[in-house]
Amino acid sequence: MSGPRLYFLDLDGGLTEEEMVATGSGSPVAYGLLEKEFRSGLKTKDVLPLAIRAVQMAMRRDIATGNEVMAVTVAHRGYRELSPSEIRKLV
Repeated sequence: MSGPRLYFLDLDGGLTEEEMVATGSGSPVAYGLLEKEFRSGLKTKDVLPLAIRAVQMAMRRDIATGNEVMAVTVAHRGYRELSPSEIRKLV
């Protein structure tokens, strides 16, 4: 496989290659949406709203998830944090 790859490192040191991943106490809620709507090959513009909605769902059901969504992209152009207004427009 060429191109970007995603790896998940668990608490025990296990390393797995994944197409998408959620962690933390709210991850079971986030996975509910991700497993339903995530598809291989989605473009960044299509997957960002999905990821943001998954975090928002987790925040509603799990107090430990927090109260603010932060989103970033990592691409060949580099790392970029989305502003709160950009995040609001995506959902």
